[in-house]
Amino acid sequence: MLSRIARREALTALAEALAEEARSKELSRRSRKLADGYMQLDQVSSGSALSHQVLFAGELAKLASSAEDARGDAARQAAWQSEALSVAEQRFERLSHRSSELKSEIEAAQTRQEQTEEAAMARTLQGRTRRPSRKPR
Repeated sequence: MLSRIARREALTALAEALAEEARSKELSRRSRKLADGYMQLDQVSSGSALSHQVLFAGELAKLASSAEDARGDAARQAAWQSEALSVAEQRFERLSHRSSELKSEIEAAQTRQEQTEEAAMARTLQGRTRRPSRKPR
């Protein structure tokens, strides 16, 4: 049961890491596109406005870079979670196989025990039905 829980948790964590990677990738793409589009605007009327425009575009580029870093982190996390899931699945399979083996062994032992008890009972009953033999004098 614990192996099933570990497997489910690993699967959930992997899905979350993959989703985070996708979100970060999309944020990076959109930020870079917005920064590129903002830098191409020709509506600058003063040096101050140009300075603010460059600062804003720079911040958008930083945001895109941070999102790209987060995407890389999420990709590493997804790889780690994938490995953890693999380990959990192997453990689950190993324990399931061992459980089946133990059940078979228990059934075989019970069968042997029943046969031994039946044989003992048969000997007991057979001994009671015999007549005592006469001893010659």
